[in-house]
Amino acid sequence: MAGYHLYRPKNGSGKVTEFWSVHFTVRGKLHRYATGECDRGKADVRAAQIYLEAHQRARAAVAPGAFDQLGDRQLAHVAGSFLDQLDQRLKSGEIARNESYYGDADRDLRCHVLVRFHRAEEITTAAWDEACKAWHAEGLKWRSIQRLTVTARHALRHARDLGVIQSVPELRSPTREQVVAEQAERRAMTEDERDKFLRAVKKISKRAWRIYTILFWSAMRRSDLRRLTLRQINWKTSYAQFPPNNTKSKKEGQAIWLHPKVVSALKQEIAARDELPLDEPIFPDFTLEHTAKKAMAAAGIDTRGLTAHHVTRHTVATLAGDAGASLAELMALGRWSTPQMAMRYMHENAKRSKAALEKL
Repeated sequence: MAGYHLYRPKNGSGKVTEFWSVHFTVRGKLHRYATGECDRGKADVRAAQIYLEAHQRARAAVAPGAFDQLGDRQLAHVAGSFLDQLDQRLKSGEIARNESYYGDADRDLRCHVLVRFHRAEEITTAAWDEACKAWHAEGLKWRSIQRLTVTARHALRHARDLGVIQSVPELRSPTREQVVAEQAERRAMTEDERDKFLRAVKKISKRAWRIYTILFWSAMRRSDLRRLTLRQINWKTSYAQFPPNNTKSKKEGQAIWLHPKVVSALKQEIAARDELPLDEPIFPDFTLEHTAKKAMAAAGIDTRGLTAHHVTRHTVATLAGDAGASLAELMALGRWSTPQMAMRYMHENAKRSKAALEKL
């Protein structure tokens, strides 16, 4: 028997209303709530949410089989509940993730998991293996399936905590070898390609040009720029300070020097804004992948090996390494805590010398 019951109550004149209500018992206390829905299916989903919230407030365990009547909407409800909880934990600062984390989780569940599975218990180890093969055959990269697997594990743990399933099955993720074999080798833009690209971007969007100018001349991550505020910038010294909660590691604060081209682009963006409080991001949420691809095509740049989301940092570090930057300078430029990441860019010259010698 389900843990909650839907019904349509009577109004003051004794007639049955169009709207569904729900009643259930938590720790021996009867609860009655209106769902606000006329459609039975929507009311069922809303009732399950109300039922779950009441148990969470009372810190009571959910009865086994409580969501059985949701049928094919069971997993969708669990996913919705998981995403709501995730959103709350991110906003409260209980967990720290990058800006795309929630959107990625939502897309993983909505576009892939819920399309293939309808009930939590349908996701078994064997079923997941088959799903991964099918998604890859449809064109999804192994790296994306790795992330999708992690999202599904978290959602199933949430389902277990709700009492929807008794245990979480083993969901095998694609191996590192599979991911590496499929990834194309990244390359940086040459100085000439960078300049052509920026000219093409400027014709498309002045704001996009300002963003790319800053990224190409500062080695900032996109997440850094999305969070950058006026309070973090010292215009006299041209330094920007990133507090610990605004860094990738979340452990220690960092600082970077702002190139004159970066300072100019920042001031142009600030001037374009009517009013900008000290703690409001100068460049709030932005997505430039479409603009980047359009600009590369307009500039006649070979896009092989150029990833729109990483090409700016890769290019800055590579050009700096070509110009003779030391390991310590590259580590400071990219704000890497270990030398291994920075050393990748010192190897670029070795590759070029090899290519040159092979031509002799």
